[in-house]
Amino acid sequence: MKLSAGVLVAAIVLLAASVAVAQQIPRDDIENPGQFPPPGMNETTVYQWNGAAGLWEPLALGNPICEAFHAGTALTYYCNGDYVNDGTEGGIAGEVEMGPWKFYTYATVAQYLEARLTKNGLVWYILKPYVDIITEDDKDWGANSITLSVKSNGDIRLDFVGFDDLVNQDDATKTIPSYWFLGDGAMPPPADPDWMNGSWSYTVEEQELHEIVDLKMWNRLHTGKCTSACYYKDVGAIYFVLVDQKPWVADKIGLEPLPRVDP
Repeated sequence: MKLSAGVLVAAIVLLAASVAVAQQIPRDDIENPGQFPPPGMNETTVYQWNGAAGLWEPLALGNPICEAFHAGTALTYYCNGDYVNDGTEGGIAGEVEMGPWKFYTYATVAQYLEARLTKNGLVWYILKPYVDIITEDDKDWGANSITLSVKSNGDIRLDFVGFDDLVNQDDATKTIPSYWFLGDGAMPPPADPDWMNGSWSYTVEEQELHEIVDLKMWNRLHTGKCTSACYYKDVGAIYFVLVDQKPWVADKIGLEPLPRVDP
């Protein structure tokens, strides 16, 4: 699943001057990164570098990958100067100066997600639901099933919903207990509390080097002499929550408020 990233760059001029008198424009009147498109801002051409061709390639205006806007007001200055520099703050003593005209650049970067499942299903064939014919003890089975890989420039919350017991398709009162363990290590013992069933969440924090995080989805089934011979089934769902997504992205790419789909 991929969500296109948008980058908003606002080049802001915040001071107006006339005849040696500088009047500050409130920053809030110009800076508004929470809305898209930014009110009162004019879009300008953005270029991306093509290393293979060795040239800058222009993006079409409105390309959601990256956009830039001119903002603020035009400034004009008519004067012979404001002051004589005394040599402080990096200036040269004795030079006549005016200003300052402050220039602000803002960028708001959308959260971007790359995610991959090696497979989206697991099929079991259980020949003997319990092994010891004397003790008739139940049996736990474990499978290194699926690798879930995620990469993002922000935190991602994985919501696992409906990972329940497998249900007998002839008699819904009969089930096979099913448990899941998610992590980058080996499968824990059956009694470990990290085995999950039903619905739970797992947070993948933003990585310093933004490398891919690989997680194993281990599945454990518990069968016994009362596990009827039948076909069993469960359908769960994994939702990727972009925790650090910017509020303007939904408006920018037209995301609609919808109920979470029932798995």
